[in-house]
Amino acid sequence: LTLKDNQKLVGTEYYTGYSGQEKFSKLEINLSSNYNGDHPLILNGNNTLSDIAIEGNIEATKTLVLVNGTNKQSQIRNVDINAFYSKLSSEIFAITLYSSNTILSGHINIKSLGDDDSVTKLIHGIFCQYGQTEISSDAVLNVRSTGNSYINYGYTHIQSGAKLNLSSEEKYGLSNGYTEWGYDQYQQDLIIDDNVELYICSDSDPAIRNIVADNISFQFGKNVKFSYKDIYSEGVKVTSKAGILKNSRLGISGSGLRNLRTKNTRCFKI
Repeated sequence: LTLKDNQKLVGTEYYTGYSGQEKFSKLEINLSSNYNGDHPLILNGNNTLSDIAIEGNIEATKTLVLVNGTNKQSQIRNVDINAFYSKLSSEIFAITLYSSNTILSGHINIKSLGDDDSVTKLIHGIFCQYGQTEISSDAVLNVRSTGNSYINYGYTHIQSGAKLNLSSEEKYGLSNGYTEWGYDQYQQDLIIDDNVELYICSDSDPAIRNIVADNISFQFGKNVKFSYKDIYSEGVKVTSKAGILKNSRLGISGSGLRNLRTKNTRCFKI
């Protein structure tokens, strides 16, 4: 299903969450291993995807929802994605924002899960690849994946008032910046405005991976309510001051992030 320029896919009577009465329009995608395509739902520019639930049992695809409108703007608003993957041979993304300008707003809930031990680390939530993503002030973004929950290899701006809950079972809750395969040719910024609520969790790796390199930055605003939990920490809550977070390419551990509270410039430069 391909949305061409200026087309919309809009459901009705949206109900956010995975429990309770189902009131939203639903799109079911079931793909066997014989499926030869990569992207069952494509947004090619100036599109709107809103007020809809997408449920999938996927055996063969690279991206469930691809936003591919170069230098065009699309909006994803009030969307639930509940996808289960099996028998995979490559990385999988619930949403890929490829060289696009995309606004994420309203309630967006994503489950991107699998049970095959050989591929679970390759099953991801949202991938900002060369794109420019605005997470709007009214956004409530919940992403749960077996692999990376949110990958930012482009530009992501989280506006004041947004709430994010990023959880991974096998990899990073948030992966920011990458220096291989030519990604370092592109600006890779994660900008977090004032008064954002951000919770990041990983059951296996550090909650955050932030690569230190040219063209990559991770910038906090003031009064960001930041909580994280990973293999190094049972849960730490931080209220940030404006600054740039820096750390090694191996990831930011719980012990490193505690330095936010003590203004230790090894990790957080005021």
